[in-house]
Amino acid sequence: MPAPIRAIRTSSLRTASLPSFELVVHTTATDLLQATLPTLLRHERSANIILSHAYKIREEEAAGLFAHTQYPRLWISVWSMPTTALSPATPTSRFASSTSPAIGCRPQLEIVLSCCDWSLGTYPIFLWTAAQPSSLSADWLNTRMVALTRRLRELVPEQRVYSVFAANPVAKAFTKQWSLLTGAVVHPEPFYSASYSFCTLQTLVPERKGPLPAGHRLRRASQDDLMAVAQHCQLFAEESVYFPETDDAAVEEAQQLITKRALWVYEIIADDEDGVPVISIACVCAVTRTSANVAAITKVFTHPRFRQRGCAERLVRHVTKEQLTTLGKKMVVLYVGHTNSAARVYDRVGYEGLCDKPKVEGVEDWLELGFENSDRGHW
Repeated sequence: MPAPIRAIRTSSLRTASLPSFELVVHTTATDLLQATLPTLLRHERSANIILSHAYKIREEEAAGLFAHTQYPRLWISVWSMPTTALSPATPTSRFASSTSPAIGCRPQLEIVLSCCDWSLGTYPIFLWTAAQPSSLSADWLNTRMVALTRRLRELVPEQRVYSVFAANPVAKAFTKQWSLLTGAVVHPEPFYSASYSFCTLQTLVPERKGPLPAGHRLRRASQDDLMAVAQHCQLFAEESVYFPETDDAAVEEAQQLITKRALWVYEIIADDEDGVPVISIACVCAVTRTSANVAAITKVFTHPRFRQRGCAERLVRHVTKEQLTTLGKKMVVLYVGHTNSAARVYDRVGYEGLCDKPKVEGVEDWLELGFENSDRGHW
């Protein structure tokens, strides 16, 4: 069984200008959600990774599965303890339960750190903040990252932390403190540098290219597509450079996506040179992180043979529209690399703040920064 949750008050880090804060370690998603769900739901767009992963893992816990790897699965939440509620003379506050700060302290959830895994390996360290990342001061970030990195080092082996993915200032602050604490060497180039964007019914751009050509179809993937989808998964991983995928892992990932009905394909049926109809999967698009009002597109890949034909734009628009209409989501979110030409596709579909357009509220820059000589996972 998982170890009990432990709460640690970091009163020594309080300054005259900054409120104190406490860290809470959660060893189950159930406990995390009991403590943080109201705040995460208020920030459902920005908390998409933390929230959707917690929902999935809570389902696994209900089925008796608590980890896929040898590393512990845990979360650390950071709670502000305002100076109006706590003073140096106040006894150290205790949490009323294993998951909730004590009533009367009026704490506010500030940060959630996720250190989790899935069937294909460990995830990066994910970090989310309730505040707009651009509004955070260096002092505020540094004091909390010092506390988080120290606590994380006590809980997991150093080699488990192969990268961190968060909004730019948060990722940089964590990386700096983790490197100072452990001596870990930061990879010279970011693993991923991306825009976090979103699309709503109001921003969705209608299809302007007319009906699909004969023999073309947009549909959910079926079991018959398994090997073609696996090839797309493997090619997608190869283009990411840092997270290649074996043949077996690609098949496993494809099987999961198909079984969960989380993948859509652009199908083209055309005669070969002998006049025999051949079915080809030109493009895939996955939706793998969902909550009540938000869905995330997470894997868009067009086979090199079918690029520059508009397949990805049609498929992404189709999937986005289905999420917003048929499935009733209020918005669809995605990450796209700053140098990825796919940004133009998403911009044409209606995703905000891309292609040098103004960054509206909710569009952020995120970084995945990696560490050398670590036990690299997969995501």
